[in-house]
Amino acid sequence: MYCRFIVLTFAFFPCFSTASSFCEAPKFEELVRAGTSVTPDPGGLAITMQPIAEVRIPSDFSKIGSLPNGSIGFGGHPKGISAVLGYETSESLSVHKKGGQPASFFLSVFKAKDAIGCQYLHGYQLELQDYRLHAVFPGTGELFAFGKEDRHQFYLIRIDKPDVVLSGMFRNIDRIEFESILSTIVIK
Repeated sequence: MYCRFIVLTFAFFPCFSTASSFCEAPKFEELVRAGTSVTPDPGGLAITMQPIAEVRIPSDFSKIGSLPNGSIGFGGHPKGISAVLGYETSESLSVHKKGGQPASFFLSVFKAKDAIGCQYLHGYQLELQDYRLHAVFPGTGELFAFGKEDRHQFYLIRIDKPDVVLSGMFRNIDRIEFESILSTIVIK
């Protein structure tokens, strides 16, 4: 009888421990912003992603295309750079969490606020990225960015626009170039 109690206790122990605690988000370093050693390309292409922000990306793309969900793709760059800027909306989020707002969902992911956030945080494999960056736009929102080798992603979360999150992915650039792009973000 005593052995059966011990076996049952340990069989259910993992359920109790995961239900009451959340994961730990990896550390993010503060993003170097404009006015520092990272200088944006003054000839970059200004892209206004209404109603969230404007960002300057490298120029010289020969192909620009829109995707059905409101995303914009950039290709045909002489240096092989490609990029996608897009929106995470309640509609795109519904496959992950019905009735959720993108701002609160992505904050729960990057800050490991709850069980759902932890589940999706694991999928991003942030601990395996070469770097993780964070910036706060006082009174407006937060930026989370990360990358590995030549692939870099960001999420701009506006607290005053909880139904839309701006996301972007760049390929075939280095971290310095990516930080330069991030330093051009202007909240609209």
